[in-house]
Amino acid sequence: VGKGREAFLMAVFRQLVFNIPILFLLDHLFGVMGIVWTQAVADLLTGVVSYILYWRMRKAEGWTYSKR
Repeated sequence: VGKGREAFLMAVFRQLVFNIPILFLLDHLFGVMGIVWTQAVADLLTGVVSYILYWRMRKAEGWTYSKR
């Protein structure tokens, strides 16, 4: 919440950096089944990048991990 710019950048990043190149790559390697799997692979890679950005934002904002 409140991170509209970051969400927009992740959506653009997902489409331009992951979805389109992976579409061409998997289509070339696996044909129609590669096209089917493009969305799942792009979502997985976007999730990894999102996780990394999340931890960087937490660190930049001074959040700490506390055990209860």
